[in-house]
Amino acid sequence: MGFYFRKALNFGPFRLNLSRSGVGVSVGVKGARIGVSPRGQTYIHAGRGGFYYRQTLSPGLTHPRTTTPSPRDHASILVARREFSRKRPRRQPF
Repeated sequence: MGFYFRKALNFGPFRLNLSRSGVGVSVGVKGARIGVSPRGQTYIHAGRGGFYYRQTLSPGLTHPRTTTPSPRDHASILVARREFSRKRPRRQPF
């Protein structure tokens, strides 16, 4: 397991959680909190004395994945290119 940075600033029942990935916010009392991580995940956290429970309630921010075209898509792209090249007049060599 690698090293990580985390710092929390308390303002009454509110807490700002500072980490390398950004700023998270949580609210609660000692031993029980609900919060939002820097990545947008909503979570609950409870426990004391070395025994803790944490559950993620929402998946958070998702980034669109780049997908590769399927073979069927690839074939339709090739057909479209071929049709386009047929419609253009050919250049005459000098």
